[in-house]
Amino acid sequence: MASVKRDIVKERVSTQQQSREELPLESGERLYRKHMSDTDPVERGQELLTLIRQRAKSREHYYALFTSFIIIASFYMLFQGQREVHEPWTPGKQIRVTSLSGEERKVLLPDGSSLLLAPGSSIGYPPKMRKEQREVALYEGEVSFDVRSHDNLPFVVYSKNLRVNARSGSFIVKAYLDQKEERVVVLNGKVSVSADNKLLLHPLSKGTGLSFNKNSRRAFLISLLR
Repeated sequence: MASVKRDIVKERVSTQQQSREELPLESGERLYRKHMSDTDPVERGQELLTLIRQRAKSREHYYALFTSFIIIASFYMLFQGQREVHEPWTPGKQIRVTSLSGEERKVLLPDGSSLLLAPGSSIGYPPKMRKEQREVALYEGEVSFDVRSHDNLPFVVYSKNLRVNARSGSFIVKAYLDQKEERVVVLNGKVSVSADNKLLLHPLSKGTGLSFNKNSRRAFLISLLR
C-alpha cells in the first residue's frame, strides 16, 4: 500500500512538472502583445484573466501561464520606464534650459533657429552645432520650433520615443512624461518622424501631425485642416 501511494505521489509531481515545462515563455509574450500592448491594462484585465482560464488545461497550467504573462508584462513596463532621451553629444557637454510652471521661455540656438518652451518644459542642446546635423533633446513638455535653413543641414529633435527631422520650417513637439502619447504638429515646411529606428507614416506637411502611442508603439495621422 505504501509503495502504491509513493507511486501516485510521484505521478502527480511528474504531471505538475510536465505542465510547467509544456508552457513556453513566449506564450505569455503573445498574450501580452495581443491583448495588452495597445490598450489600457485596467480595461482589459478581467478579459485577459477569463482568456487565461479558458486556455489553461489544469490549475497548474493556469498558474504557469499567468506567471509567464506577469513576467513578460513587467519586463515591457520596465523597458518603457527606463527609456531615455538620446543625446548624441558628449555627456555633460550641453546647455540645459527649463521653463518653470506658468512660464514660457524663448531660446535662440547657435544656428539662428528659435524655440518657445511651454510651461514645465525642458530641453538640452550642445554649445556648438555639429557639422553633420543640428540637434536638440526634448526631455519633457511642449516646444515650438522655428527652424532656419542652414547649409541644408538636418535639424533633429530627440524625445524619449521619437526622432523628428526637418531642414527648415515650423513645428511643435509635445512629449509629457505622464501622458501616454507624444505628438508632432507641422505648421510650415516638411517634417519626418521616426521611432524605434523606423520611419513613421510619410513625411508630414503643413496642417498635418502625428500622434504616437508609447505603449502600442503605433502612430496615427492627425489632420488640422477642415
